[in-house]
Amino acid sequence: MRLQTMKKTMLLMMTVMAGFSVVACKDNTTTVPTSDIITETNAVIPQLTNPDAVFYQSEDFSLTYGELYAEMKINDGLTQLLNMVDSQLLATEISAVTAEEIANKKNFLTYGTDDPDEIADISLENKADYEEFYEQNLVLAGYEDDEDDYLRLVVAKDNYALAAMKDAANSEETWFVGPSTIANYYSNTYREALSSLKIRFMSETEAKDVMKSLNLVGSLGKLYRY
Repeated sequence: MRLQTMKKTMLLMMTVMAGFSVVACKDNTTTVPTSDIITETNAVIPQLTNPDAVFYQSEDFSLTYGELYAEMKINDGLTQLLNMVDSQLLATEISAVTAEEIANKKNFLTYGTDDPDEIADISLENKADYEEFYEQNLVLAGYEDDEDDYLRLVVAKDNYALAAMKDAANSEETWFVGPSTIANYYSNTYREALSSLKIRFMSETEAKDVMKSLNLVGSLGKLYRY
């Protein structure tokens, strides 16, 4: 049983590239036109040339390319299906997405922020890494040639969720965010006075050692407690 759990964990780790979306249920239903249903039976299905080849080997178990590929197909297929359903349910929200929202969302998904000043402070090397990672995520999500559609869907889902969280009709829900929730958040987190001390390190290694000893991590020019 332990080996099966370890193997499943490994499969999940290797297929984490296929993200999951949350389908928001709405009162109205949408019927997919018959013309949109694929009935082609002669489509070529990609296959592995050597599915029994070992992808990962340890003392406890081995993982073949075939097993990994099967898990990837399941996750990718589910992701594509959920995105198709979301596109139907959120058609109104998708049509309302603006070009500015799309641009901001692309920056956020790429650099972790949509603030122009923070993006300008990112080194060219890091920018290249972030942009490459973003492009890889587009490919893995199945939207390599449909970036605009992907970003519109992401923005539409965010907007729908935020609107629902602030809708007074959902005040009894645990995820409702009303004026009192916001007021409580700021009253619990606001600090009137903060002080800082600038420290100059002789080397990057010395700075990293100090940060490590204090459980601090750096991201986009800011420090966070790990």
